[in-house]
Amino acid sequence: MRQIGVSVEVFAKIWSLREAGEQSEDDILRRLLDCSAPSQLDIPIPEEREGFEDLRYGAAFSEGFEIFRSYKGRHYRAKVVQGRWYMEGRF
Repeated sequence: MRQIGVSVEVFAKIWSLREAGEQSEDDILRRLLDCSAPSQLDIPIPEEREGFEDLRYGAAFSEGFEIFRSYKGRHYRAKVVQGRWYMEGRF
């Protein structure tokens, strides 16, 4: 799948046009653009991911990477687990 950038206004408009059974932006746009249903090869296969990659900024963090910061007197800690950031409470 390819990613495209759209404004918040356009994103909201796409979802306002959603019909029953449509689960993604791709489903909505396929109907609106009169595209055929995706083939089995087009459907992404979920996979266990290790690490986190932010394509917007070209940053990659390995599995288990931890970061911590203080903000307004509170301490925060986050860790990369299976492709996502998990933030712990104050410490």
